Order: sequence, then C-alpha cells, then structure tokens
Amino acid sequence: MKMPCEVIIWYILPGIRREITKSLLKNGLSQREVAKKLGITDAAVSQYLSE
Repeated sequence: MKMPCEVIIWYILPGIRREITKSLLKNGLSQREVAKKLGITDAAVSQYLSE
C-alpha cells in the first residue's frame, strides 16, 4: 500500500507540472525559461510536451 505522499509525488505533481508547463509555453516562454521557472530540466519540459 502506498502512502498518500507517495501518490502525490508520483502521480499528482507531474500532472500539475505538465499543465503549468503547457500554459507557460502557450504564453510565449521558451522551454529553457519554463525549465528555470519550475526548477526542472529542459529535457523534462520536452518530455511533458510529448505526453
């Protein structure tokens, strides 16, 4: 059985990051700027776009 914090970390937070990433990109930020603002890598931004 997974702890509630594990569920949040593995399933909920990535979905929230993905939606924020898409929104920031729609508003004209570059992938690099989005990565810096969210504290993630450029590769993670690219991966969120491909999902």
